[in-house]
Amino acid sequence: MHQTLKLLIPDLPSADELYPWLKQIDHNLWYSNYGPLVLQFEQQLCQLIQSVASFDCESQNLTTCSNGTSAIVLALKSLNLKPQSTILVPSFTFPATVSAIIEAGLKPMLADVDVATWQLTPSIVEALLPKHKIDAVLTVAALGSPVDSQLWDSFSLKFALPVVVDAAAAFGHQSIGTECIYTFSFHATKNFAIGEGGLIISAKENLIEKCRLMSNFGLKNFQVLVDGYNAKMSEYHAAVGLAQMRRWQAIKSLKHQMWKDYNHFILSYQLPLTLQAIDDRFEFAPSTYVIKFDQFMSMDLVCEKFIEAKIETRKWYCPAVHKMPIYSESAISPISCATAMTVTNDLNRNCLGIPFHSKMALKDKDILFNTLLAIFN
Repeated sequence: MHQTLKLLIPDLPSADELYPWLKQIDHNLWYSNYGPLVLQFEQQLCQLIQSVASFDCESQNLTTCSNGTSAIVLALKSLNLKPQSTILVPSFTFPATVSAIIEAGLKPMLADVDVATWQLTPSIVEALLPKHKIDAVLTVAALGSPVDSQLWDSFSLKFALPVVVDAAAAFGHQSIGTECIYTFSFHATKNFAIGEGGLIISAKENLIEKCRLMSNFGLKNFQVLVDGYNAKMSEYHAAVGLAQMRRWQAIKSLKHQMWKDYNHFILSYQLPLTLQAIDDRFEFAPSTYVIKFDQFMSMDLVCEKFIEAKIETRKWYCPAVHKMPIYSESAISPISCATAMTVTNDLNRNCLGIPFHSKMALKDKDILFNTLLAIFN
């Protein structure tokens, strides 16, 4: 019997690949506070972003930070919204998205997602504007699928509403527009992984400048100019990032090909599964692969079949935020729902993440695919 197929295995640089960068830290004697490695990492990030941005991305258009959640908090605080302003956000997301809104002193309002993309879309928000007071939108690149930056740019301009894009797992294939502010995560489980880290990108340099100030206690020339806290990236995480840069194109190409192989298998066998609608203009390279079971099946039974086959699975974004007790209507500070959660509830019932990582051998994929076939036969 084969060993358990892991759902996800991070793909980070080896000790040998890190060593030259660690030697530089020893030489520089600089460990935090935007040291030379962080600045070098940011410069290389600028070069990568050029291919997906609709503007010339310079160093003043992005800033690194300690993690993806801090990136969202900083982005929201940079908007200068009044305390407890209402932020519309999808319920189909990782809870950190909503936690960041609360941490920023703002009030989340939950909404359902589109049946095809599994995302909060401009059309959903536009339909809600006559019924609800919405001060800003925090949309999510659900499961790493890129949002339509052009549509969100148009929406933001049309309604004069700020839009933040939580693109935590969409680095490298998320297009970057001129009106929104984008946040990314470099957590160990993400496609571009450095262990922990975050990134904020915007064409609006004043927002990035404020985010950078806030990530360093709001300090400039030893004076506190804005309310901030410590959310900087360390030189050690930047070292991992610089080592990862040399591996990134190979990782991205491999993940993209795996994604296409999985899709081809499911479509060629005409399995009764729904796949998330994906914009593949920039070589979609996800860190997870999630399938939705169409026909009526007991998901408990499906999970048991995978367990029997020694295959790890996970119900991503389950339970959805609106079903979490701490955020429910019975909580001390309940979060309101702007819509019924028809699509989100359906996704929660019928979606399942299956093994998808760069360490999978051909025999592992065969075991996974044969198990899927057996479930439907």
